[in-house]
Amino acid sequence: MDGAFNRRYIPVDVKKMLLRLGAYIPPPHLSLASGVSSRTLRRINRLWDTTGAVVRVNMNVGRPRKLRPLDIEYMQSLLDHTPNMTSMELKTALEEGHGISVSCNTIDRACARADYTCKQLTRSALEANDQLKAAFVATVGNGEYTARQFIFVDKTCINRITPRRHIGRSVLGSRAC
Repeated sequence: MDGAFNRRYIPVDVKKMLLRLGAYIPPPHLSLASGVSSRTLRRINRLWDTTGAVVRVNMNVGRPRKLRPLDIEYMQSLLDHTPNMTSMELKTALEEGHGISVSCNTIDRACARADYTCKQLTRSALEANDQLKAAFVATVGNGEYTARQFIFVDKTCINRITPRRHIGRSVLGSRAC
């Protein structure tokens, strides 16, 4: 049972050095001198003979992605231009623009991997005018009126631009507007 737990990491440089020394020193002597088992030395030699490398490299880790980086970049440009696009609209745009058909869940996961989060859309009301606001502040700020003389009606939260969509996507840390 001792052999089950005596795995240890051997750096790539050490494996290459053991491979070079193996050409001059017999494997039993090299095993004793380096503290590496003869089985590990055989494995390093076999891997070098078959692949030309001393470590195995996994080429594809995980399932292949359906959306290529170019498709994700296209989605990001769409979301930067119109942040209130739904997943279904993004799906349709991908089908028309790139000829790729994916599910809405795939689009949502790709947006999450690209750090796009759902946020509440905020836009200034159509009635908001900076010049009128500055003139009002200049008139009221001269001290002619007291605070008891004012009644305010706040219409700045009225949004007549997008009455049905209040959620949009934007990069993490930035506002969606």
